[in-house]
Amino acid sequence: SAKLNENLKLKYADQEIDKISELFLSTRTNTIKNFGFKASIEEFMSVEDTFSFIHIATHNIVNSKNPWMTYMLFHPDSSFPDGKLYLPIIYSLGTKANCLILSGCGTGMGTNSTNEGILSVAHAFSCNPIGNLVLSLWNIDDEYTSEFMVDLYGEIINQKSIGRSLSEIKRERIKSSLNHPFFWSSILHYYNSL
Repeated sequence: SAKLNENLKLKYADQEIDKISELFLSTRTNTIKNFGFKASIEEFMSVEDTFSFIHIATHNIVNSKNPWMTYMLFHPDSSFPDGKLYLPIIYSLGTKANCLILSGCGTGMGTNSTNEGILSVAHAFSCNPIGNLVLSLWNIDDEYTSEFMVDLYGEIINQKSIGRSLSEIKRERIKSSLNHPFFWSSILHYYNSL
């Protein structure tokens, strides 16, 4: 079986996923599915329309020369031995969820297309029936983003909307020692009316 390059693992992604899962277990049942480096594309595809919330914490690799070669990195499996979920596949998935959170670097980054706008992982998922999408506009710090995402879900679980929860977390960050916009302004909420 194929193995994931150990140098590519995100140090805090598993922690992020475990803490978010704990938050949901304490309040809701079967509403969230988390994916990190231990998850394969096959696993993701098998549950992509089963949960209200889907959280993906992994690398996003943007190919500015050929945007169709942009991908998200999962654990290798028999169908995807390199673990790469490429843009054309994401566009065709049909992923359904109330909220998809892409906790990875530059998931909103891509190449400008005359007819489509920015071809990115976030754009590809937004063409699926997903109500809310949370994305990042540039490379983000693994540890900080992990903490940010856990706090974001803490707000969401308190029955707040995704947009309102994100705004509150950003306001808290502005008042903290991590108040520089680099640490919080990359993460955006997109409401999809499809």
